[in-house]
Order: sequence, then C-alpha cells, then structure tokens
Amino acid sequence: LIFAFWGAVYFFVERRKDEEKEKRLIEKILLSSRTPILVFDREKNIIYASKEIDNLLGYEDIKSKLIEDIYVKEEEGEEEEGVMISKKGERIPVRIKKSRIFDELKKEIVAVVWVIEDLRKTQRITFEKERFKTVLTQMGEGVIVFSKEEGIVFANEKAKEFFGIDDILGKNRYGLFGEKADKMIDFDEVYEREEVFSQIVEFNNRVFIVTFSPVDFGEGDYRMAVMRDVTEFFKMRKELEEKVEELKKQRGAILNLAEDLKEKNEELLRMQEILINQEKLASIGELAAGVAHELNNPLTTILTMIDLLLLEENFTEEEKNSLKSIKDEALRMRGIIQDLLTFARKKGESKHDVKLNEIINKAEILLKTRLKHEGVDVIKDLSDIPVIIGNSDRLIQVFINLFNNSIDAMDKMEKRIFIKTEFDKEKRKVRVIFEDNGCGMDDETRKRIFDPFFTTKKSGTGLGLSIVYGIIKDHSGNIFVESKIGGGTRFKIEFPVRGEK
Repeated sequence: LIFAFWGAVYFFVERRKDEEKEKRLIEKILLSSRTPILVFDREKNIIYASKEIDNLLGYEDIKSKLIEDIYVKEEEGEEEEGVMISKKGERIPVRIKKSRIFDELKKEIVAVVWVIEDLRKTQRITFEKERFKTVLTQMGEGVIVFSKEEGIVFANEKAKEFFGIDDILGKNRYGLFGEKADKMIDFDEVYEREEVFSQIVEFNNRVFIVTFSPVDFGEGDYRMAVMRDVTEFFKMRKELEEKVEELKKQRGAILNLAEDLKEKNEELLRMQEILINQEKLASIGELAAGVAHELNNPLTTILTMIDLLLLEENFTEEEKNSLKSIKDEALRMRGIIQDLLTFARKKGESKHDVKLNEIINKAEILLKTRLKHEGVDVIKDLSDIPVIIGNSDRLIQVFINLFNNSIDAMDKMEKRIFIKTEFDKEKRKVRVIFEDNGCGMDDETRKRIFDPFFTTKKSGTGLGLSIVYGIIKDHSGNIFVESKIGGGTRFKIEFPVRGEK
C-alpha cells in the first residue's frame, strides 16, 4: 500500500509538471504566433491571447475580459463570421475557425481555441474587384477577361454587343470565333507575353484594334482584351477614293480638293497618333501601308494636272505661283507617304550573306558630302566579324538613318561619330556600337524614340528610328540606346551570325 501511495503521488506530481510545461509551451507559441489566436474557458473567460490579438484590438488587459465583451456573433458554426470590438470602439469584421481542448481525465471540454482572420483586407479586395468591374462595364470599348481553364469570366455590355452574344460567360475562343479562332489570334502568344500588345482583328464585318494584357482577377492566369472598333477608319479611306475620282472629272476643283486631301491627311495622322499613343499598336504598319497606297494615286493625279496647268499660258503670275505652292505641298506629302511605305514594308525581302563592315562603309560613302559639309569626323574601329544573313539595301538604310539622326543632334564645334564592330563568341552575335557626341536626350524622350511619328525635330515624320527598329527586328536583331542630355547618344545593335536564330 505504501508503494502504491507514493507511486500515485509521484504520478500526480509529474503530471502537474508536464501540465505546467505544456502551459508554458502554449503561452510561448501564442506569444510568437503571427496569427490572431484567442483561448477561453468554459465560463468564456479569456485565458490566452497571441501578440497579434493585441495588435488587432489594442487591449493591454484582454485576459480580464469575457469573450462576449469583445465579440458580436453574426452567424453560428465551426467557421463563423462576426465583429470584434477594439479598445477604440472600432468594429472589425472577422472570420473565426474554432477548435476545442478536451480533458481526457475529466472527459469534458475545458477550453475553446479561436483562430481569427481579419476580413478588412478581404472586403477591401472584394470592393476593389467590384469597382474594377463597374469601371470596365461603363467603358465605351468592349472588355473581356478570360483564362485558359475558365474561358470568359467577365464581359461588359459593349463586348456582348460586338460579339452578338448575351450568354458569353464561360465560352472559350472557339465559342467566340469558331474554328478560325487560332488563325485570327495567336492565343499561345497572348498567354506567354507579360507586356501589353495589340493587333487588328476582323469579325462580324467590322475591324477592331484588340489590346491584350495580363490582369489580376483572382487566383489564376487571367488576360484582359480591350476591343476598339476602328471600322470608321476604313470608311475614311473610301471617302478619299471618291474625292480622287471627283478630281479626275473636274479640273477646276483641284485647289479645293487639294485642301480637302490635306485636311483628311491631317485627320488621318491625328487618328494614327492617338491609336499609337493609347494602344502602342503592333499592327499600325498594315494600316499605314493601305492608306499610303490610296493617297499615292490621287497625289500623282494632282501633281500631273498641276504640271499640265503650269504649261498653259492663260494663268496670271499670281495663279501660277499658287499652283507652284500646291505642287510643293503635294511633293512634301509624297515624301511623307514614302516614309510610311518604308515603315510599313512587309517582311520577306530576299536575304543573303552580308558583311556588316561593308554596309557601314557604303552608308558613310553615300553621306560623305553631308558629313563633310557639317564638319563631322567619323572614327571607325571595325573588327574582323562573321557574316550575317540580311538584305543589304535595308541594312544600309539603317545606318543612313543613324548617321542622319546623329548629324541632326550635333551642334558643337567638334562633331564626332564613333563606330565599332565586334563579335561576341559566347552569345554568337555581331555587335555594332554607334555613338555620337550630340546633345543627347532625357529619359522620357529616350523611351519613345522608336515610337512611330514621335519626333523632337521641327520638320520630319518621326519614322526614321521606327524604320531602323523594324528593319533590325526583321533581321532577328536587337537595338538598345543609352543617352543623357549633353552627353551624346550611344546605340548598341546586335545581329545573330549566319546559322543562328
């Protein structure tokens, strides 16, 4: 009996020690937890609270309170939502996950543990998402949000109108475009690219500029498409054709028609500028090419008929001077159209082995007179580099544009252009460094120099560097620019060597 008694005492004492250790461990866990946790007993007295509870509610003596002093229940359950009252009286929406501590000896629940989630952030996200949907719903453009797995998860009324489908949610690309979907839009590219890009899409007898971009719409890989109807843009071209036909029939309407064409052309350029600035249109070359071709024919007619009029003798000197002014303006418009055609030129010119050093030398020879007249000193360091695959004429145009751009930017007494070629064996690329000591540019200008129609010059179309960029990309190359005001500009161009992609 004595051994049994002392054994029971020993068991009781050791158990108390274990309970104390367990209690201290629980307190330590609660204090270090980054999650708001409350523990209260059967009488609803708070007995433990994590440090995050203090941060959430601001009480210093929370253990002296009952759970009902700081919590208002809104719904009942193992997971429930309610409102907690902070020390300052702020009502904080929360979600609570419950668990119970069961005493095996007493065979009863001795405490309840609450793991608390602050719903303010969740509600704010939900609010922002709903506001986002409201903004998209009110936009004048068609907007859809979609993913590979779910198809379309959002579409505003304008998008439903464009597609002619009311029940659009859940539909995939084939549900929208049918079997031609993959030919109309490269959806693999849509999901791979992380930057904003645009393309022209035709369906339902209308033409759209569609701008794709990643969008945060919940958990998953979502993309947003903004659709702008530009059908009216193409109707304008038809109006120009009608004006040209009228010009052929009525010689006396040349002056009025020339002014009308000028206004239409300015309106067209303004529309192009808006499209570029707002959407960074990847397909503007196609539009520019079509319009340029259509404008070229009436301009040729205007120039021909003006030349015929100038040969007649029954015009006064003042009238002839007016005709010459019209001719000068028409020739200037033709120059702009040639730039547009060059910018919009399709890929596919014949390509062959090209020695880049020879291309640079030829470009310099073609501009020798201007370089000498402007007093520009050209310094070259041309290394022995491998050949590349390319079109010689197009590549010569690249360096002519770079030469002209540098000459225009230099206003110092000592004007200098430095050109260096080298071969990066590791990357298997030929590199050209083209550097001048001109006026340089600020970061905002540097970011836009390759944008079509962007120029800082008083005269010019703003297509020179856009053409350079397009030709280099057509040759699987890259171009980078470094510049600062007063510190000159440095272009770095890279091309893959023959056999590399």
